[in-house]
Amino acid sequence: MKEKRWVRSCVLLTLLLCSFLNTFSQGTFKVSGKVTDDAGKPVSGVSVLVKGTTTGTTTGADGGFQINAPSGLAILVFSSVGFTDQEVNVNNQSTINVTLAAGSSNLQDVVVVGYGTRKKVEVTGATSSISGDKLRSVPTTNITQAMQGRLPGVLATPNGFRPGAGSAIRIRGNRSLSASNEPLYVVDGFPVSYTIDDMNPNDIESIDILKDASATAIYGVRGANGVIQITTRKGKAGKISVSYSGSTAIESIIRPLPIFNSVELSDAWRQAFFADRQYTRNIGAASSTNPLYYYPTALADVALFRNRFGSETQWDAIKDAYTWLAYDPANNIFVAKKRLATAQERQTMINLGLTQVDSVDMYDPSKIRSFDWLNEVGLRQGRTDNHSISVTGGSEKIKASFNAGYFKQKGIEYAQDFTRYSIGNSVDFKPVKFLNFGTTINYIHAITNTSTSSYANASGMIPMTTPYDTAGNWILFPNRDQQIVNAVNDRNTVLDETKANRVFGNIFAEITLFKGFKYRTMFGLDTRTSTRGTFNGAQSSVRLGSPANASQTNNTASSWVYDNIITYNTKIKSDHTINVTLLQELQSLNRSSSLTMSANNLIFEEQKWYSLQCNVIPMLLLQVLARSLPRNTFHTWAVWSMAIKINICLL
Repeated sequence: MKEKRWVRSCVLLTLLLCSFLNTFSQGTFKVSGKVTDDAGKPVSGVSVLVKGTTTGTTTGADGGFQINAPSGLAILVFSSVGFTDQEVNVNNQSTINVTLAAGSSNLQDVVVVGYGTRKKVEVTGATSSISGDKLRSVPTTNITQAMQGRLPGVLATPNGFRPGAGSAIRIRGNRSLSASNEPLYVVDGFPVSYTIDDMNPNDIESIDILKDASATAIYGVRGANGVIQITTRKGKAGKISVSYSGSTAIESIIRPLPIFNSVELSDAWRQAFFADRQYTRNIGAASSTNPLYYYPTALADVALFRNRFGSETQWDAIKDAYTWLAYDPANNIFVAKKRLATAQERQTMINLGLTQVDSVDMYDPSKIRSFDWLNEVGLRQGRTDNHSISVTGGSEKIKASFNAGYFKQKGIEYAQDFTRYSIGNSVDFKPVKFLNFGTTINYIHAITNTSTSSYANASGMIPMTTPYDTAGNWILFPNRDQQIVNAVNDRNTVLDETKANRVFGNIFAEITLFKGFKYRTMFGLDTRTSTRGTFNGAQSSVRLGSPANASQTNNTASSWVYDNIITYNTKIKSDHTINVTLLQELQSLNRSSSLTMSANNLIFEEQKWYSLQCNVIPMLLLQVLARSLPRNTFHTWAVWSMAIKINICLL
């Protein structure tokens, strides 16, 4: 009786273990459902986010959604403008229907609508917002990644998966086939002309999105693709507050490419040549004097791997799978030991119409050598470190804040990394009741390194070959095939580095002439300089043994804006409001210049893209080495505008 119970327990434990392994191996848990309001009507544009991750989606017109959660124990966060955020435990449920409760309090929240702020209840256009706390809830590289799946009607698609790669943001889809579909970015009231991907998400107080005609009504044609209003963190009245946030993440590939090993690849080639009736003793089609084989045969493998491809490396990896009676490559003697064919093997060969069906060569595929290119040289373990500190404080008369951040991402591919240092400072001074002035300044230094894709190169290599010879020297063509290049050395010889420095900020003054009537003047500046250096060494997959070349590109860009704004706010009775805004603005946008220098036939590879002018051999001064002349470009454009806006809210 005890033995039966023990056997029953073992069987039950095995079934539970198999069930657990099956669930674990799936990797993701698909969840679908529908989101409705209190009246049972579907709610579209609801942000559905897996808590603690960047995985998210939005509901369709019917309120339906579908998302792949990391597991059946994940938590989904549902959020939408006008509704209270709701968290739902998946609990291994494949279908989840959610009813969102209306959030009346958020109608009193303040949103940035361009040259001012409004309560949500007073905004008639389509807007959506996200707070800095939600942005910082999940560590991300940049702002665009932080917005993925979190704002209804806003789609953020990564431009690439290398460290430092930005994203393309689309508000309510694409509007043009040929023109730009990028939205207008406004940072602290300053329309910027450059990327926001180098900004630190931890420095953001809030993001407000203008989606419809209200964007063009304020910013003209520049707001045709929507407007993203970014407000950076400011000082707050009260005691000095110090906050720190940090995270470290280890990254590795989840689903490697299904690449053949040596056994699988050699079998695939044999099958391909057999189908073409060329898996024979000699290179060429099968005949009465050149028999065709189906099962691995030493003489046919010699012709296929050693003679046809001319690769001793491939043959050296395969030859040990045979048992040899005589093996003398110098004299072209290859005699493998044979065994009688099994009944099944003999019948298969007869069905295929082969002539030699009584015996096959003794072959043990487990003795074939195989090099794992993907895991050995294709990828490494990635790591991301993100640290930031914020100090705020002040009184009713002066408020100040200081933010500093450090971000470092080492990609899972070699020679791919991104580093960012950021510092921000804000001061708001109100010496008297009717006067307020202040300044905000941010500095960002970013370093991006890229190279050729080691993973893509490794996936195309022959597993019977190795990247280094027995002496440890790098092999350019390990397969003796000019089309299959070993790019392992590119991590040291193919370099593409961009160093960027960016300073942006503004200074403002605001005077309250009488109750509800304010005059504000603001000057903002955004400057960005970058240096990009590229280098291709002689012993790389780019130069293939030819002399090294390099280039250096220096970019300088700046934009500035000067605003004069008069606003008047008043109330009629207790519920109705009238707002009038008069604006005069002068902008100089994207004033940029670029200078590129390049040189071929570098004398010293150690110089990389530095000192390109020192590349002439004294004995050959009269000879022109293939060097291109510097190329310089300059671009600028400006905008002068005036506007008047009247907003009447009747409640």
